[in-house]
Amino acid sequence: MSLPAHVLAPERPRSSRQQAAAIARGCDELTLARVRSAGAGDRRAQRWLAEAVLGDVRVVARSLSSSAADADDACQYALMQILMAAANFRGESSVRHWARRVATRAVCKHRRGVWRRRAREQSFEDGMEAWLEGEASEYSEAPRHGLSGTLRAHLEALPESQSEALILRHALGYSIAEIAELTQVSPNTVKGRLRLGTRALRRLVRRESFVGDVRGASKEEPR
Repeated sequence: MSLPAHVLAPERPRSSRQQAAAIARGCDELTLARVRSAGAGDRRAQRWLAEAVLGDVRVVARSLSSSAADADDACQYALMQILMAAANFRGESSVRHWARRVATRAVCKHRRGVWRRRAREQSFEDGMEAWLEGEASEYSEAPRHGLSGTLRAHLEALPESQSEALILRHALGYSIAEIAELTQVSPNTVKGRLRLGTRALRRLVRRESFVGDVRGASKEEPR
């Protein structure tokens, strides 16, 4: 099942998308009616809703996907889920906040289906990299710079559940309770995954630093 062609193709000018996104930061009666109309199949309302949340959906998809191709697929899947859920939107939060939660749940589901299929490098959000660099700084032998090139490899080496929890927490900023809801496990399980994932990442950082030091020392030895 693919995204209807009228929803995003061709994309309208950036100013139009920015205007839609600005409106979607809140939820007045008109906005609520627009979202529900999108859920009922109104083509213009669907186009508006997709434009309003596209930027947020792309951030989620790119953060949780292993490659650009996977991110594009996940983005389309998430937009479909948002359009399908729109009829039940109750306006209890802003449109963008609601859509981000729907998108995160959808991308997590999509990600599980394509985990480890591609190894193409893709950058993460600054928050995740800053967090990992902070973790590395606990060790005197850990590198202080250049972590971006190995971040993806480190996370790919972890069990999927731990990697997913770390990204949701440190790249996308979800709370423990929110991650538990999104991944359908208990908060204690989320805490355990974060603890084990953090511990494993620390080991990987230390191991990489040790290997780098050994190689550097070998090059400096006189022949």
